[in-house]
Amino acid sequence: MNTHTEQQHEFMLLLKPIQRSLEAYCLRLTLDRDEARDLMQDTIVLVWQNFSSIRDHAAFRSFCFTVATNAFRRRFSRRRLFGLMPEDQDEESSDPTPEQRADHMLLHDALQKLPERSREAILLFEIADMSVADIQRIQGGTASGVKVRLMRARRRLQELLGVSPSNTTSLEHSYETN
Repeated sequence: MNTHTEQQHEFMLLLKPIQRSLEAYCLRLTLDRDEARDLMQDTIVLVWQNFSSIRDHAAFRSFCFTVATNAFRRRFSRRRLFGLMPEDQDEESSDPTPEQRADHMLLHDALQKLPERSREAILLFEIADMSVADIQRIQGGTASGVKVRLMRARRRLQELLGVSPSNTTSLEHSYETN
């Protein structure tokens, strides 16, 4: 095997375990299947182009999400995302129930009302299952700042969705340990 082939193989081994969560993150950012695929493709190309600069392969995951976040900002920051993801494009189910569709629409609408950095933080934490430290590396700032952003985003979503905090499981405890 030559060095280039070995590098490709290593890249694919690192990408495969995070690919679905990265795809879900791109979809939640763009709320459009085609735009999400374009964002995912741009992200993979950029990560591949800079793969040799990654010294610690344990940082590969957060590097990919950082690249996706930055590519999204460059590509979509000027465009307001007002549309909701069509029901038939939801990756969780090919045939969601009417209640699930309504819940998805309400959630997508509420997410769009959050400030951009708060929306990114909550999506990275909830959809991409990233730790506070990983989110901090992606967004910058301090771990405390990320925790505050997550807490405020969670509370704002609860307000927007009309859910009382006593009826939900608190994330505040779950990300304090991450």
